Amino acid sequence: MIRLLLVLALAAGCGPSELDGGTVPARYQFLFDGGISKEDVPKIRASIPFEKIQLAHASGWSFDDPIYTLWSDGHAEGPLGEGQVSVWDYASLCYLIETLRLDSMQPEYSRTVFDGDTSTVSVWTTVGAAPMVVREKGTKGPIELWGIQAAIEGVAGRVEWITPAPAK
Repeated sequence: MIRLLLVLALAAGCGPSELDGGTVPARYQFLFDGGISKEDVPKIRASIPFEKIQLAHASGWSFDDPIYTLWSDGHAEGPLGEGQVSVWDYASLCYLIETLRLDSMQPEYSRTVFDGDTSTVSVWTTVGAAPMVVREKGTKGPIELWGIQAAIEGVAGRVEWITPAPAK
């Protein structure tokens, strides 16, 4: 939660003009225009460059670690079951991933620790294609990676969970 607050605080001080030289990609312009019609949602979802986003956590001591998977069509899966992610949240997350340049990060950041947690962010431009994968062990990664992880957790926290997860 603290990571999410940090990301939001940093983002609040930096408008799109400061982050990317003054231009917002057309596919994200609706985020700053204040509204969209229900009829525009499918077209907007189709314009988003990432079809699937996943965050997996693995701790050194637990076998019940959460995996959050979000799709551009609005489908979501997580420890609470299946649900719907809003077009606003998914597009904002994609814009953040592009702006913070996940594609230019190293595939792995690792600190030599015995029981360190591992987080893996995977992003697919097309399902079936090889994803961009960035793995972090022991909180070694750059702050941009931490921001992306926190944002995925934040979006997952706002998913409208419809179908409960099966009992274990």
